[in-house]
Amino acid sequence: MQSATATYESLDSRSQQINRHRQLTLKGVNPNQYLDQLHHLLQSQDQFALHHQAIAIAGLTGRRIGEVVARGKFTLSTHPYLLRFLGHSKTERSSYDIVTLIAASELLPFIDQFRSSFLIKPLLKLEPEELAAQINKFNVQINRECNKHLGEIVPALEGKENISVHNLRSLWGAIAAYFFCPPSSHEYPFLQHYLGHVMESSATGHYFRYRLVDEAGDYLEDRGILIPSQGELPLPTADERHSTQSRRDENNCITDSVYTKISEERERLLNSDNYLDVLTGLMAVTGRTPAELFKSAVFKPDASDLKAVLFSSTITNVHYRLVTLVDAILVLEAIQRLKNFPSSQFLLYQTPDFIDSHCLPNVQQVITKHLPYQNIEEMKDAYHQEAGPLTPVPLNDDDTLIQLSPEMRTQLMAIADRLSFKGSRTDMIKALLDWAKTQLDSPSSRIPSSSPLLATSSVMETVNYQAQTLSWLTTEVTHLRQQVSQLELENRELNSQLQAASEPNCELEQLKEDHAALEHSLKAAYQKIEQFKRLLFDDDQPTQTLEVPLQNHLPPQITPSQSGIKPTPSHEAPPSTPPQSQSQKIPPQPTHKKPTGSSQRPSAPKPTGVSQGSRAYQRANAIFEKIQQWNQEHLRCTFALNAGLLEQTFGIHRAAAKEWITQNKELIEQYHLSIGVGNARGHNRGKDTTPLQAFVRGVE
Repeated sequence: MQSATATYESLDSRSQQINRHRQLTLKGVNPNQYLDQLHHLLQSQDQFALHHQAIAIAGLTGRRIGEVVARGKFTLSTHPYLLRFLGHSKTERSSYDIVTLIAASELLPFIDQFRSSFLIKPLLKLEPEELAAQINKFNVQINRECNKHLGEIVPALEGKENISVHNLRSLWGAIAAYFFCPPSSHEYPFLQHYLGHVMESSATGHYFRYRLVDEAGDYLEDRGILIPSQGELPLPTADERHSTQSRRDENNCITDSVYTKISEERERLLNSDNYLDVLTGLMAVTGRTPAELFKSAVFKPDASDLKAVLFSSTITNVHYRLVTLVDAILVLEAIQRLKNFPSSQFLLYQTPDFIDSHCLPNVQQVITKHLPYQNIEEMKDAYHQEAGPLTPVPLNDDDTLIQLSPEMRTQLMAIADRLSFKGSRTDMIKALLDWAKTQLDSPSSRIPSSSPLLATSSVMETVNYQAQTLSWLTTEVTHLRQQVSQLELENRELNSQLQAASEPNCELEQLKEDHAALEHSLKAAYQKIEQFKRLLFDDDQPTQTLEVPLQNHLPPQITPSQSGIKPTPSHEAPPSTPPQSQSQKIPPQPTHKKPTGSSQRPSAPKPTGVSQGSRAYQRANAIFEKIQQWNQEHLRCTFALNAGLLEQTFGIHRAAAKEWITQNKELIEQYHLSIGVGNARGHNRGKDTTPLQAFVRGVE
């Protein structure tokens, strides 16, 4: 307990020194530019509108981001620039008034709209631990947008590179005092009350970070500039002062015990057997990111401070003194253990962005379970308040060899002296490394078995990280090459499809031919209907109508051409079709009625363009005869004669089949009409041709 108290007093003293330094170096901000940007963010409509609105609400109310998102409740109060607030994050307390930097009646609808959005509304129902994890994810994105849109207006604090949404709380205090703090009062008690701090709280002093300046950069010393137009803010009531004082007494009584618990929890995390616990503990005592602790930074002992380490990036030689909130040797051992966990080994081969994105949500869960912080940002702020900013450390020659034993340093210097190397120890070490590399690259070189290879641990660690990074880059290049190959293959396929699309569409031509055939059949049907009409209503001339040969009622012959399907008239009828006698003056019989007499079956076609002696032609003639015979015997399963049937069922070459069909087209069409076939191409679809094939071969 005494040790923890002494450590707390030491760190508290350091925190006060840092705070005092920041108060002596206040950052200037133009309030008009700042408020204009907040108003712009409040009305954002882009894909990050919710993040921008959260930034604006936090900046205009001075509330923490967790209170803005879900924990706080806001209602109108008695003053145009006051909201009644309930839901303080740090302590349980009743509602109190907070100052708004724009009219409260204008701001409250935006708060309600933000809370009712489909992404924020579900957060209101979460349990505290789950809510904290979700707010932390949201907070990371908010800080990125905050730095993006306010980074040129609000300077980063001493020791930090970027601003965060938490910094806006300090800036809110400066502007609130500028607007409404009475000139006769001091800003400290004014801000203490409206920040929700207990009376005489030391925390209020950490919110004096900024001073307001005009366009010329001159300090704005006025206070209470809106009091004449908007009225003075009401003072806290006696009950509020009494309850605040009581909370202050309770808070002061538990300060040491709370810090003792935090210190014990940090050390427990650092000694844990779970890498996420160790990582969280290291982040709490160093303020570093997971990527820095795993890969992108080097940590070495600092001989001048037992509670600090020398910190540098793996790609620079600039060193900083990093204060640790526990003994530095414990931090260095924990970093080494962190990298040796089997479950964390894969992170050593990942990019810094991947390491952070993978680890931060898990770290948030550990914080919620073991530490009294709402999120990672709050834990980092607590570290920076205690430890302060990084301070550059110039390295001397001895620092380069800090990890080497005296014997090893003596040997290295002796080797450099034998090789006549001159300069500082650092220069001599670099020259030795260059010489060794030259010797290894030489064809005749060999490594003496009795000569140990010497290297500092920091150099080896850096080389190891670089080798891991090179391995990762090699893997990425391999993946990219595979992607390029896949894209080239897809490009070739697309080009083939485009080329195919530019060629004539055979299916379309087929559909056109089917359409022409259907149109032909429809005309023939109309002609038959006209015959029936004349037979039924014109008794004086039935004979003349029926004596017209069948071919005179057929539509023109259809032949393909390059420009489409064009009709050409037919001039001769089949020679074997006899004229009908007077005794046959009756309507045409149904199409499926079995014909009687050889005169109802067309004779075998005569060759017109293919040699009659051609085997394919003779087979087509024979097949045509057999199909007619089949159709007479199987009226319920007739087949139409087309090129597809000849080719696919009977194996006649496609070109020969098409030529035969073309030469005998008129005769085939007459036959099809005589048996009721309207669409020769579609008549055979779905039918089993095996029996027909067997029939034709059996007859042959």
